[in-house]
Amino acid sequence: MDDLTRVRELYGEPPRDPFAKARVAARLRAGARRRLPWKLGLAALAVATGAVVVAPGMLPAEPGKAPTVLGQPVLLAAAAQAEKAPDGRFWHVKQKFTMRWAKEYGKPGSRYRLEVTNISETWTDKKGQSWHGSVMLPVRPTNEAAWKENGSPTSWGFPKPGEPRLVKGKGPRTFYVASGEATYAELAKIPTDPEQLTAWVNKRFLAYAGRPPTNSTRVESGTTASMLVSLLYEVPVSPDVRAAAYRALADMPEVKIVEGVDSQGTAIDFLLQEGQPTQVRVIIDPETSMVKSHQVIGMPGKGDRIETVLASGWTDEKPAPPTVE
Repeated sequence: MDDLTRVRELYGEPPRDPFAKARVAARLRAGARRRLPWKLGLAALAVATGAVVVAPGMLPAEPGKAPTVLGQPVLLAAAAQAEKAPDGRFWHVKQKFTMRWAKEYGKPGSRYRLEVTNISETWTDKKGQSWHGSVMLPVRPTNEAAWKENGSPTSWGFPKPGEPRLVKGKGPRTFYVASGEATYAELAKIPTDPEQLTAWVNKRFLAYAGRPPTNSTRVESGTTASMLVSLLYEVPVSPDVRAAAYRALADMPEVKIVEGVDSQGTAIDFLLQEGQPTQVRVIIDPETSMVKSHQVIGMPGKGDRIETVLASGWTDEKPAPPTVE
């Protein structure tokens, strides 16, 4: 598939979450791979995966790098804040999706890559009526010097940026949750206990993947963590469900916390698939429980995908075309 087709998939009308198809494809590929036993202990997991497992607490930091924390007190603090989320007329999410393509352009010795950015904004009222706004930003090279050495081209076959748009949805909106669409009524029934929530997302994923749950069936930890992360900011679940998602992530030994990543906040790190290099990093503000960005880094042959969350939550602000921020 060429770059132009990929961009159209990402930013179609109305554009869905650009990461959704990649996440589902990765999960389904993972389902066909050999699984580790469901109840492997940490020591066995370390031997099987080649990972270094350390007891909960502070890991020694490499020079110039922030320390990694296991045990997740930061997530528990964020869970407490999530329970205090305010109400409003509209569920409002504003995201900036950035794709940094792995493909290189330019002549040998002077290569550069491209960065494509789209801003997507949705409002949904409590009856399911939705509005979707979008605007595409100019494509930009990631290496300006190399781009200039190649004559400063301005066209690579990508769609051209346009004016911000706002489109009213037709019919009640559904929300993408744990690999399938869910209505408002279904969202209201999601469990608020961390263990039950984890079991719910895994069972739902297996159902949509066509894999009947059995005692030996296992969902990869990266898949489970990704589904829990989506509940933190993408869909209008109750504050109790959002808090439960934080607590469920805190219970996962595969999830690591890196504090002081940058000015944005604290990072939640985990591998998308066991034995694969793709890393997921979710940056949160633990003082407000807000997700700041969702990054998928190092996808072989595909580059990096960075989602900056500009707004997420209930608001009384009326729908309007997105502003460029």
